[in-house]
Amino acid sequence: TTLFRSPTYLKLQNTTVMSYDIDEGYYKIYHENLLPFIIRGAVQDTTLISDNAKSIAKIQAENINALTEFYTNRTLSLNRENAKFILNQLGLSQKSNLDTKQKIMNFCKALSVADDYWITEDENEKWENVNLRDNPLHETLAHIALYGKSLTVTGKIRTPELTGQGAYAKAWFRENGKLFLYKASTKNGTEAQREALTSRVLDCFNVPHVQYELSEQEGRTVTKCENITNAYYGIADAGDVNTWCLRHDIDFMNLVKKTDA
Repeated sequence: TTLFRSPTYLKLQNTTVMSYDIDEGYYKIYHENLLPFIIRGAVQDTTLISDNAKSIAKIQAENINALTEFYTNRTLSLNRENAKFILNQLGLSQKSNLDTKQKIMNFCKALSVADDYWITEDENEKWENVNLRDNPLHETLAHIALYGKSLTVTGKIRTPELTGQGAYAKAWFRENGKLFLYKASTKNGTEAQREALTSRVLDCFNVPHVQYELSEQEGRTVTKCENITNAYYGIADAGDVNTWCLRHDIDFMNLVKKTDA
């Protein structure tokens, strides 16, 4: 039994899948099968374990490791171009420890364009009021992310830029009600041109894929593609799924072929 009553809630849209507090060692799982793959089967519900001090310490350590991996994988990498500009403008630390990752995730509610997971300290807060597909994005922050500009950030922050993966300068913009990802080449690089060319080659062979188009934005060559996730489909990282498969003795390649041969 615990007297702790103010956890962070991990949600999938409006469904609470887990509540937790890392400092208090509190973890309550409501829907194991809805947890993100990276922590599914790795986090244990501490409200169900006995008072054996040795087993509690072991479970707490495993839970912290799982949450650390979740936060680390979901937080933008400092290797990403303009990441330091983004963090500086938001007054966030550039350290790589769990405490810093936790503050970054709390700041942006762990919201991502890739899936519909998010965190909140108010269990009654609604997905409709926070999700990135339907609510205004912070355009100033998007320009910082894509161009590395030193701009002043004010107002309400709703952004996918703190959870974007990869090393290239990129940013999300809303156009005519749809989300588009703009991604720039490295300095003197031709990645954008090659990405767009690959898209054209796939067109020739009628291979379903994300359509990439070349665009010139403020003197930089970028690619532009429409968001492929929606209220029904998200993106699960293959590495996370593979780790989950290993935990449950499932053949990863067979799962991949069964899902999308």
